[in-house]
Amino acid sequence: MKFNVYWKDIKFLEVEKINNMYYSKVIGENIDKVENEGFPITFLSSIKSMDGELPKIIQSRLPKIEYISEKIEDTLNVEKSIIEYINKTKCKRVTDFITMDIEI
Repeated sequence: MKFNVYWKDIKFLEVEKINNMYYSKVIGENIDKVENEGFPITFLSSIKSMDGELPKIIQSRLPKIEYISEKIEDTLNVEKSIIEYINKTKCKRVTDFITMDIEI
């Protein structure tokens, strides 16, 4: 499973889950582009290349599971529900330009 994170439709971060670890890769060639488009580049300083948890930039976008359950159809599988929620809503907020999707 791979999380793709975008700023104004420019992909700047990929986070891949392998077993129970998350491997983060900043898309170097797009950093100047997203910075020029207004992305606060200091957000990237807290991202570890390998971690047992999702990076905070992704965690902070996800609402509580109770909220997700209201927005999706199948609530029996929590991970599947989160994936469906992310792909359905792109975790878009009106306050910024970050969106994301998941590749399985």
